[in-house]
Amino acid sequence: MRCIPCLPRGSSEEHSRCRHLCGCGCLPLCMRNYLTCCWGRRGGDDARHSPSINGSQLSTGSSSGPPAQPHERTSKHSTFRLRCAERSVPGMDNSYPVKLIVFDFDETISMVTFMAKDSDTPAERQLLRDINFESPWVDGSRLEKLKQLLQALAKGEDGRERALTILTKNSNRNGISGVLQLLTDADLARFFDAMWIMPARPGQHSGVYQEDGKWKFFDPPIDKAGQFKADVLQHVATNPQEWFPQLLSRNGKISRLQRLLMDLRM
Repeated sequence: MRCIPCLPRGSSEEHSRCRHLCGCGCLPLCMRNYLTCCWGRRGGDDARHSPSINGSQLSTGSSSGPPAQPHERTSKHSTFRLRCAERSVPGMDNSYPVKLIVFDFDETISMVTFMAKDSDTPAERQLLRDINFESPWVDGSRLEKLKQLLQALAKGEDGRERALTILTKNSNRNGISGVLQLLTDADLARFFDAMWIMPARPGQHSGVYQEDGKWKFFDPPIDKAGQFKADVLQHVATNPQEWFPQLLSRNGKISRLQRLLMDLRM
């Protein structure tokens, strides 16, 4: 059976090269090769070389016939970049610092998302980690750079702390536990204070929070907040204690999150 990523997207020669790359029988690796071969051959400045995955150079031609020309890959200097900006609005307090950062998960923290199974071997989990979080278009390790970014956001150079969370619309059958498992395997979960998934599902928890280094599942008020992420963020800002069970102190001490979030506002 032909692998889905090998469907033709260009000329017959290009299709032949993609079929040669994707003949492994492993759908996640097939998809990774597809992203670098079939999508990465267009445009760019002058980056005309084959990308590598896990240090192995990808072949760009078959074993018979004349050698194929190297395909173009997407430039590292793309004009499409994400820049964060804060707009001034009437009544805005310019001295009020950012206290909470909420990330999406799919194709934001991850490059692509293939969920792990309980039966996966350590080698299979390692492969999924590389496919989900590493990138052939980034010099060095994208995962290590991501860890450095999250660490810098959690505590700035001035010592100011921020809470980090994830809000995802994800249809994987394991729900929020599947997201937590992928982040744990990649050593990224430790940077986050809570994770939420929407929409809510019967029989599954929709949230998980970290307290004293341990993860605990709970049910945030997803249904009350609304069906859009913007509605959820507004509800988080006005009702942080419902989204961060850590705020409900049990020992009388003021926690880090209580200092950060009890006066949270949009």
